[in-house]
Amino acid sequence: ISDGKCWESAKRLLDLPDLGEDLSTRLLAASGEEASILCKVVKRASTPSLLQAALSDYIQPAALPALVEVLVDWMEAYRDFGNDAVQRAAPELPTQAEIVRFLSALADGCLTSLLRLEGDLLERVAEVLMTADQDRRSQETLYSTMFGLAKTREVLADIKLPQQVPAVEVKLVDF
Repeated sequence: ISDGKCWESAKRLLDLPDLGEDLSTRLLAASGEEASILCKVVKRASTPSLLQAALSDYIQPAALPALVEVLVDWMEAYRDFGNDAVQRAAPELPTQAEIVRFLSALADGCLTSLLRLEGDLLERVAEVLMTADQDRRSQETLYSTMFGLAKTREVLADIKLPQQVPAVEVKLVDF
């Protein structure tokens, strides 16, 4: 497949759920700059430890800067335009969670090679990951607040208030 540059066949293979992490990573390594293969590999469900080992075995250190650059560009697109706009414009792109999962496996599998990358690229990676984490925390806070408000509204709706307020007699006493 890689010798004949049959990337359509590679994409079809990557759609198979039984394809192992090692073979999918070998296809990624052989594809070079083929972004559609990277999309498929990042989107695939995988066992983290097996993906880490496969990335360590098959991704060459020279290919890491371009690979990380594409992943960072995707994360920046999500940051700049939002999930809905990115998914409408490019539905084949992996989600932010899938990109972060893949970056985590890449970091665990290729740590020594990643440490040799250009400092600016590593700063961009750290920045997009921190931004994604802050966005996730903000969404969780908003969700929990909205959930709490909805529950409060339900509780208040269930409370039976009397139709008429009972009369209260007040007497002023001098001391």
